[in-house]
Amino acid sequence: VTLDKDGSHFNLSPAGGLITIAVPSALPASRRVQSTVDAQVLSGTVIRITGDGREIFEGLIQPHSLITATMAPDNSYVDLTASGTANLRLTIAARANEYADTVVRLRLTVDIADYSDYATLS
Repeated sequence: VTLDKDGSHFNLSPAGGLITIAVPSALPASRRVQSTVDAQVLSGTVIRITGDGREIFEGLIQPHSLITATMAPDNSYVDLTASGTANLRLTIAARANEYADTVVRLRLTVDIADYSDYATLS
């Protein structure tokens, strides 16, 4: 799945495997992309958010009791690993920032909402 500028909405149901979400490599400097992802995760599911060739210089991940967030040693991706079953809504935003050396790096923000925290009306 590649995030796009339209604020798309994606549904993911990985069966305990790896799902990769990429920030578009053509995202221009000083631009932002944001998308919403509904994900039903199982224990062991890994949602990997990559810079698609660009370094992620900062990752801000909202804490969740079932999600462990880790940054790759080379800052090329962030892994969100589930330790249990949950229905989540992830709002993923990435901003491309250009530095003096003309390298574009990404600032990543992930907000996590758990649908089990919502009231169910019937």
